[in-house]
Amino acid sequence: MALAAALVCLPQARAWGNKGHRIVAQIAEERLSPLTRAEVQRLLLDGKYSLADISSCADVVRDQRPGHLRPEDEYCRDLAGPLTGDTGPWHYIDLPVSNYEHSIARYCPDGNCIVAKIEGFARKLATASSDAERRQALVFLVHFLGDIHQPLHCSERACDRGGNSERVNFPFPGQDRPNVSLHHVWDIDLLDVAMSGGDIAGPVDAEQARRWEHASAEDMAWEGRHLAAKNAYRNIPPGNFCLNPPPQTPVVTLSAKYEQEGSKIVREQLQKGGVRLAAMLEAALSGPRVFRDFTLIDGTGAAPRPHSAMVVEGGRIQWVGAVSQLRVPVKAQVIEASGKYLMPGIINLHGHLGNVIDLKQDASYFTRENVARDLRTYSSYGVTTVLSLGTDQDSIFAVRQEQNSGRPHTARIFTAGRGFTAKNGIGALAGVTRSPITVEEVEQAVAELAAQHPDIIKMWVDDGLGKRPKMAPEISRAIIESAHRNGIRVTAHIFYLADAKRLVEEGVDALAHSVRDQPVDDELIASMKRHGTWQQAATLTREVSTFVYAQTPEFLTDPFFTRAVPAKTLETLADPGYQKRFASDPDLVRYRAMLPMAQQNLKRLADAGIPIGFGTDTGPPGRFPGFLEHWELELMVEAGLTPLQAIHAATGSAAEFLRQQKDLGTLERGKWADFLVLTKDPAESIRNTRSLDAVYVGGDRIWETAFQK
Repeated sequence: MALAAALVCLPQARAWGNKGHRIVAQIAEERLSPLTRAEVQRLLLDGKYSLADISSCADVVRDQRPGHLRPEDEYCRDLAGPLTGDTGPWHYIDLPVSNYEHSIARYCPDGNCIVAKIEGFARKLATASSDAERRQALVFLVHFLGDIHQPLHCSERACDRGGNSERVNFPFPGQDRPNVSLHHVWDIDLLDVAMSGGDIAGPVDAEQARRWEHASAEDMAWEGRHLAAKNAYRNIPPGNFCLNPPPQTPVVTLSAKYEQEGSKIVREQLQKGGVRLAAMLEAALSGPRVFRDFTLIDGTGAAPRPHSAMVVEGGRIQWVGAVSQLRVPVKAQVIEASGKYLMPGIINLHGHLGNVIDLKQDASYFTRENVARDLRTYSSYGVTTVLSLGTDQDSIFAVRQEQNSGRPHTARIFTAGRGFTAKNGIGALAGVTRSPITVEEVEQAVAELAAQHPDIIKMWVDDGLGKRPKMAPEISRAIIESAHRNGIRVTAHIFYLADAKRLVEEGVDALAHSVRDQPVDDELIASMKRHGTWQQAATLTREVSTFVYAQTPEFLTDPFFTRAVPAKTLETLADPGYQKRFASDPDLVRYRAMLPMAQQNLKRLADAGIPIGFGTDTGPPGRFPGFLEHWELELMVEAGLTPLQAIHAATGSAAEFLRQQKDLGTLERGKWADFLVLTKDPAESIRNTRSLDAVYVGGDRIWETAFQK
């Protein structure tokens, strides 16, 4: 059916107009797999309606007064089912264009906004037991994926109701549109201009679509707010519409450049909406996925198993075994993986999130946006879980909770919250880390942290080669004792063998770094065995980062490195002046000696049977998330571990350390389907972990080779 004909007798919409919502739905419908399309048709009364037909129903049912609907619109109410309360706020979120806090929860009271509703209806579509509930979820999702891509549905400026209070003149081609609302311009007028430039609902470039399709509802909202701030409100004088009465603001005539750039944004936003709607429907409705005929490296340390198969449904592994024993479930999507290698996602037990931009660390950088950026970077390298150790701010707990309420599309978060340091000591981050100086202060600080339910507590016990204050023994002992009374484990940043021995005897649960001043001895090993202490992470690449920038690093032109590093950072790393700062450090020789000492001690502990985890200390300046995790595996093998031992440390063993072995770490039945698809065998050469073909978290493909720009 031609689009023009399809627009006859459609319900009146509030955003994009009916035309825009139909375009989003049409793009999505064209992208659905046969199985998902069939399920959509079944839910829509065996194909009686299309996604385009229902795309504006969520607007129609806003007004629930009896007799309000036109007869031709009654089907919308039938499909949406019974509703209670005002659904109007479900269609938008008011993210301020200036002076805003990067928190969806701050602007989504009681979950009554478009972001929360998209997330909720997506879960309902995937998990509800009745077709009526799933049908209602489908009706609202189709519409809301259109709404959230209209930038003024994700923004407001001084109570202007997403631009509804702003008045402008829009010189529409062929006629003048005087004194219309800015919101109307982005809903209708720019769409008309965009449509005059050619078919929007046609095929979307495949590579572009892959970059767009895995955004979360929160990502979409912040993207819209950014577009509104940068483009929709540009050159329009602000007025304070919070005043009563509101001010009389000048009516601005929009320029031809505004029209041209705005229509381009509208075209792209509609296409994004369609691509992302299709991805969301696939995730909810596609049914089981079967990966067939790959070599399995399961994360237990067992030998690789060729000709394996795996069934994934609902984000978890339902079956894994020999392909000869595979029974393909009904309506399953079969993914042929011959010649590929599947291993569990990497678990980094020592990382830091959100505090660094372009080689500069500052607590002010810790925002949801920067945390999300780091998580995306980690996951793009196959690091599917990160334990952030001690430099997070309190907002991290809300981010963790939001992840735990659904299925994340980036690396999973575990956190130590705000860690403990000596005042002005190693690891101290102003305004973030805690520096108690009495046992009483320790008790209070640990109690405050315990109320936030951290996954572990981190403390730093180190003096930076004698240059910084070190935490007093009575303080570190009090932290361990207080944490244990609250049922929380403690990990310690250490450098010296003597500190490691003392802390292990006092009950510390893990060492977050290798001992680096001298070889570990039988006394430490015996004590670690007696207390069940973990070598949580060796952080070998952390040692590399202390000296490698004294000259131009070999990896500076490695595409596997540069694909996730800003150009400005690459320029700085290549700058002779920057390198001179490292080369002139009087401790450079000592730094170089720390790496082989750490490797020697890792091998000694592993051979002695001490439980070994995996971590890198990535996140601070010069320690690049994702890339260094793969290098860490290489350095562990260089230290004397086998590739399978290193992989086990970074997967099954790391999950055991997190006490998440029922859900993570190995590719076994019942666990989350967090895994990497490789094109080369990492058991043959550990460097082959770099041969990433795709990354899956919770059964959803969140990265593949084609995503790279």
